[in-house]
Amino acid sequence: MKTKTRLKIADVTIGFKSADPMLAITGAGQHFVSEDRGRNHISVRVKVVPRLPRLGAAKPVFVTCHFEDGEENWRLWKNRGGFLFTCPIKGKEQVITINRGFDRMTAFLLRKPRKGRAWDIEDIIYDFLQVLLIVYLAQRRQGVIFHAAGIRDADGSGLLFAGKSTAGKSTTAKLWHREPGTTVLNDDRVIVRKRRGRFVMYSSPWHGDFHDHVASHIKANRLDDIFFIRHASANAATPVAPAKFIERFYPVTFPAFWDKSCLESILAFGQEIAARVPCFDLGLRKGPDSISYIRRFLKKDRALPAGKR
Repeated sequence: MKTKTRLKIADVTIGFKSADPMLAITGAGQHFVSEDRGRNHISVRVKVVPRLPRLGAAKPVFVTCHFEDGEENWRLWKNRGGFLFTCPIKGKEQVITINRGFDRMTAFLLRKPRKGRAWDIEDIIYDFLQVLLIVYLAQRRQGVIFHAAGIRDADGSGLLFAGKSTAGKSTTAKLWHREPGTTVLNDDRVIVRKRRGRFVMYSSPWHGDFHDHVASHIKANRLDDIFFIRHASANAATPVAPAKFIERFYPVTFPAFWDKSCLESILAFGQEIAARVPCFDLGLRKGPDSISYIRRFLKKDRALPAGKR
């Protein structure tokens, strides 16, 4: 039984093809299934095998470990043909061969006990697709993934609240979710792209504590303002000077540390954002009054002439 399915994430269509049956998509990935016709931007061939292929002469370039137990989550390798992605986690062991353009790959997955040759697309969505899109977008200077909460306010404006872990992204999402007419796009990973001359934001399959309420999964949303958030004793927002933007931007994105050209592309994309999107440092006091403060602040800021912001 052959399997074909497509996901659409931030207007990037990823096509999966396999001679083996795929289990039903039950996690966050189900919200990104696309019925659109046309070419795939990225093609993934999936093979279920009794043992994973050997890595050969590949050299490791990056490894990430779980923050709680220090065990390896995944590793990226480089070889003559491109790259390899490996995951040693029990139950989702995999080796994925990747071309240099990060748009053609073959995923080798082990057979699962009691499931025969069936494979689970969630094993590929976490964490490989995130790594894939970081590089795919950076190579083409088409976008970045923010560590952020994305909100569409009742008036349609798009607000991005970016911050490191524990900065208050999920708390912010929960507060805005209670507001009539607002939509929480995501509370942890938001993709920003430039489309038709303006910056927009998208939800992603990777979320934080607020996964039950994230919405607007495939559709692009306006990006009007960016806030770099932190906890504070009082609500206070101040504009970020263009010269200081990269200091705020870099720690809350997901750069391809192993690739100089990708890093340069991500930083250049950030400079474009800084030139076009109003950005602010925001100290937040926990509580619903932060929303009314932000709305009042933005109303005043948007009323100012461009040269005085």
